[in-house]
Amino acid sequence: MLFFVLFYAPTLQSILLFFILNTKAITNKNTKRNLLLMLFIYVITSLVARQVSQMENLLLFILFFGLSLSLTDQKSVGQRLFEVVFSIMLPNLIMEGFSKVSVLFQFPLLILVVSTALISCFGYFVNKVLLNRLPKKGTEIFGYLLTITFVGDSFYNLYNYLLEYPEEFRFQTMFIVLIVLAVLLILIGMVTFFFISANQKMELEAQKEALKYEALTTYTAEISQQYQEIRKFRHDYMNLLVGMEGFLEDEDLKGLRDFYYTSIAPTRNLLSKNDLRLSDLQRIKNEEIRSLFIAKLVLAQQKGVQITIEVPEEVELQTDLVVLLRILGILLDNAIEELVSLHKGLLEVAFLNLEATILIVIQNTVREDLPPLYQLKQTGFSTKGNNRGLGLSNVDDLLKRNPQLLLESTIETGKFIQKLTIVTEAE
Repeated sequence: MLFFVLFYAPTLQSILLFFILNTKAITNKNTKRNLLLMLFIYVITSLVARQVSQMENLLLFILFFGLSLSLTDQKSVGQRLFEVVFSIMLPNLIMEGFSKVSVLFQFPLLILVVSTALISCFGYFVNKVLLNRLPKKGTEIFGYLLTITFVGDSFYNLYNYLLEYPEEFRFQTMFIVLIVLAVLLILIGMVTFFFISANQKMELEAQKEALKYEALTTYTAEISQQYQEIRKFRHDYMNLLVGMEGFLEDEDLKGLRDFYYTSIAPTRNLLSKNDLRLSDLQRIKNEEIRSLFIAKLVLAQQKGVQITIEVPEEVELQTDLVVLLRILGILLDNAIEELVSLHKGLLEVAFLNLEATILIVIQNTVREDLPPLYQLKQTGFSTKGNNRGLGLSNVDDLLKRNPQLLLESTIETGKFIQKLTIVTEAE
């Protein structure tokens, strides 16, 4: 019983402490998978520790860190390292303290219960109090320093442990240790990459859904506003007809002419003012792209930007939508910000189906003293102030990642014209 407490208990207590520090993330999603992984960690660590006991902590560190990276909580690498190393070191320190009190050797169960209770209390305190009050940057730095100390000490102990082996078995044992560590690192790297990719995909889907919801809300508000304007116009129009009827009954043609030019003719401007044809955007079959344009263009109209949209036929974009969304978002934001600052001008958007390609045109009025294109695309340059000019340079970086996308930018006759060509996959 005493052997079990001193040899196996720290591993179980490390897993318990790691669970306490990450309870919310572990039980939030994929709870069954995370618990099975923790069981797997215990089994693998115990098996390896029976062969080379000094590898136990290093193995726990690698497995814990891989599991931590697979969790969906928003933590920095430094914070994750702190939690991992703290989970391993605290049980070992507490158990080492108990091992120095020889009187307690007669009560191994008491050692197990008291040490587990202490570890649970420490874990709860660190998770609920300490991590919430310490500065995030401080926790990260402390996590890195703790990790360096832990890894260095673990390798030093492993080296001394191997020196105790008979010389004829030392090389063989070291070779086995290196092979085990290499396989574990490769395995954890692959699993971590898989989980990180899956989490990023889930986050992207959530962002897409949020964008769709925002676009739907904006679209509904726009439709409601237009409906109210139509009702108001209908009411005013009925009053105009009543007024015209009075002039006709009195055969007052001069009064009718004056009434027409002062009260009726201006309604033509009302009918054409801010005519944002959102129905055209319904011809864009990609929901993510359509949602982006609805959200951006309605917001621009609310800021007083004049907009025209042309989507003469249905278009479906077959390319990396993540990259395309980022590029179109930057181009639209730049165009809208320029027009808002000018307090005049026009934003023109068009989707055109060409042979083997789809052309997206975003064109806006610009100031007369706009810098040349090569300067606008420099990292860090901006017409809006220092350190705000990352948009167009980011677009160039994104274009390099997708050979299907070609962007032609020109400035002519007071307009900034962006023509984004999407080459179909068939070509």
